Formats: sequence, structure tokens, C-alpha cells
Amino acid sequence: MEGDRRDFDDAARSHPRAFEDDEIAEEFSWIEMLSPRSTRCFYGEVYAAATSGMSGAELDQLLGEWKATAELEASPKIMEQIERNRGRRFLTEEEWRAVQRRTA
Repeated sequence: MEGDRRDFDDAARSHPRAFEDDEIAEEFSWIEMLSPRSTRCFYGEVYAAATSGMSGAELDQLLGEWKATAELEASPKIMEQIERNRGRRFLTEEEWRAVQRRTA
């Protein structure tokens, strides 16, 4: 993963103007809300996507998912709930429907 980050940094340095644009910086300001671990994963996934020929729609989805992750990580209340439920088994959709049928 560390190699991915270095490769991404190298790519960023080769196109520095792309990262100087205020509009782009504002659009991706949510990256600063990611934890250090998530930031490393984010850069690795974006680099892999950029070098794999991922479609624009797939890249938009990837970025949307990472933005949602950043918003979650920026909320201590939500992160506390996530940590409290880590490792718990939740019902599958089928199990949930069975519960709903029994209680209806």
C-alpha cells in the first residue's frame, strides 16, 4: 500500500497544476476529514482506479463512497455507534423480512 501512495504522489507531482486549482481543492476538501489510515487507503484506491481504466461513473461512485466515509469519520457520535456495534451480527435482508412477516 505504501508503494501505491508513493506512486500516487509521483503522479500528482507530474501534474501539479491539477492540484492547485481552488475549485478542485474545495470539491475534495472532505479528504481532510479522513483518518490517517483511511487517507492511505483512499489514495491507494484512487491511484488503482486511475491506472486501471475505471469508467467515470465508477470513479464517481468510488469518490462518493469515500466522501461518505469521511463524513462518518468526522462524526464522533456516529463513529462511537459504529465501534459499539463492531463485530455484532446483523440480520440479513431475508431474515429481516421474516421478522417483519412474523410481527405483522
